[in-house]
Amino acid sequence: MLSSPMMLSFTTIFSLLGVVLMIVGLSFDNWVEYQVNRRDIVNAFTHDQDLNMKLKDAFVSNKLFYSRNYGLFNICFGDTLPNGIGSYNKLGVNCITYNDYFPQDSESMHFTQLQNIRLWLMRGLVVSFAVGLLLLFISFAIGVTACWGRSQRYVTTTAVVMLFSMLFFFIGLGIWHYVDYMERNQLDMAPFYKAWEPILKQTTRISYGWTLVLAWTGAAFLSIATIFMFLSAHALKREDDKAFEAKHGGYALSSYYPDMKTGTIVPSYNYNTYGYGQHYPGYYQQQYNNQYYGYMTYGR
Repeated sequence: MLSSPMMLSFTTIFSLLGVVLMIVGLSFDNWVEYQVNRRDIVNAFTHDQDLNMKLKDAFVSNKLFYSRNYGLFNICFGDTLPNGIGSYNKLGVNCITYNDYFPQDSESMHFTQLQNIRLWLMRGLVVSFAVGLLLLFISFAIGVTACWGRSQRYVTTTAVVMLFSMLFFFIGLGIWHYVDYMERNQLDMAPFYKAWEPILKQTTRISYGWTLVLAWTGAAFLSIATIFMFLSAHALKREDDKAFEAKHGGYALSSYYPDMKTGTIVPSYNYNTYGYGQHYPGYYQQQYNNQYYGYMTYGR
């Protein structure tokens, strides 16, 4: 049976791995990757002049015609990017801010019901991740105290806080996937997938990125750490009970307990109980006899 130090060690390892992977996954911008084959679009323009006239401006300025990666807060491009898009450099990559969380009033007033649902779901997933991280750091603070003092109560509290943290992380990830599903299959207005030009759909490959994989892996590691934390609390309780029994068992005298070999109980020898029932002292009338038992009196 595993001991509490070993359980706490596993908890520490998986917690550190999980929080690093989760932070990296939330910070970088490769959740969804759109790879656009611009060469095939140019070839289609050469064979179809009407298509060329229709899409030549969008081909230069619209971000949908460029390979890009989406994160939670940024859209990042490869070697080529739209003209005049106002990008900035993030770790050597050209990115723009993802402004869908706070659209302009002139845009939001024309939103459909599905667009409004998407908007609030996107805000909700950010709140879920923020609350999850906050609870995670709170659990770490409690966990340090729990490990230092080997307190079963604090270890249990840490495990419960970690459990709620995982709940918010998985809620955030689930909301993100549902928003992604809405953008591809339900929303039929620009700039979403169902409103794309056929040539753009044919030349674009969509795939999930490595930071999304890191976020899911981090959440899985943190879930394993939570399980180990609950097991640590159980192990600490078992060890405390065992230590308590070992400490206080020596104070008991063997005469007060049944003989484990014969199964008999050693009787209790109290004062003035030799062969008689318990006698309680009290006032009683002393009875005297005129018959004297003594020298030369036995013949009377």
